[in-house]
Amino acid sequence: MTYTNSYLIQEQASGGTNNYYIPVGDLCELTEVRIVAGTTSTAHNDNHVIITIKGANGTTALATRSTDANGGGSTLTAGTLENLGIADASQAVFTSAQKIHVESVQAGSGVAVNATLCFVFKPARLQS
Repeated sequence: MTYTNSYLIQEQASGGTNNYYIPVGDLCELTEVRIVAGTTSTAHNDNHVIITIKGANGTTALATRSTDANGGGSTLTAGTLENLGIADASQAVFTSAQKIHVESVQAGSGVAVNATLCFVFKPARLQS
């Protein structure tokens, strides 16, 4: 059994960092992160965004999506569903007291972002 939680990110183009925190209801394991843009965010060398989903410890990157053309990022195309996967499964188990931290870093003048993140979970058990 899996369940999902979606979160909409809407940002104007601007430099700086935005942080979002999404609560989880129960002990669960994040198994997949998906993203789909409502509008296209074009890849650029200087003006770009890097969206990072952080693990249960609040610092480990579980998934990242970038439009930094210099850093291997690409255009986030409207209507295209992407699976970002999970980079470190050891940090993907969340208790009901924890939250998912999404960090959006706008470099240079930034880029407008209109995208929905979909978090896919399954029930988890704490390891002893």
